[in-house]
Amino acid sequence: QIPDSIRLLLTHQADRLLPLECRVLEAASVIGAEFATASLAAALAMDSEDVEEWCAGLAARQLFLRPAGFSEWPDGTASERYRFVHALSQQLWHERTGMIRRQRWHYRIAERHEVAYGNRTEEIAAELAVHFEQARDYARATRYLAQAAEGAIRRCAYEEAVTHLTKSLALLRDRKS
Repeated sequence: QIPDSIRLLLTHQADRLLPLECRVLEAASVIGAEFATASLAAALAMDSEDVEEWCAGLAARQLFLRPAGFSEWPDGTASERYRFVHALSQQLWHERTGMIRRQRWHYRIAERHEVAYGNRTEEIAAELAVHFEQARDYARATRYLAQAAEGAIRRCAYEEAVTHLTKSLALLRDRKS
């Protein structure tokens, strides 16, 4: 729970933002505490350069975001990275986002990551599983959970593998009921 005093402060800051800045922060909160602007651009169906500008502007004004480096995906996509200044900021923006919008954004993010990683999706299989589960694409979520479990077994991370397989079975069971 966000304490009322903190919620009031964060809400006051949020009320001074432009609508597109709010949308950027909402979508970023769906991705996680730290994110690549390429993922954010996919979620919002916007140009990556525009998204980078919006994030840079928020970070420069020290509003909710700060720079977190740079990343490159296997398909050559290069992207700035940002992180929320505080986990409570991410939580506030996540709470402000409707379920249908979150589902759509998770789906777009997962689809973009699938393309970017191509035959190397095992590297991010657990992340893909989360996005597809949140997008309610349970078939793909279970496929990536199985892939994440296989990777965990290869690393001798047996508890992690059991966690992924248990989650996969729960999704399959829930889907059939």
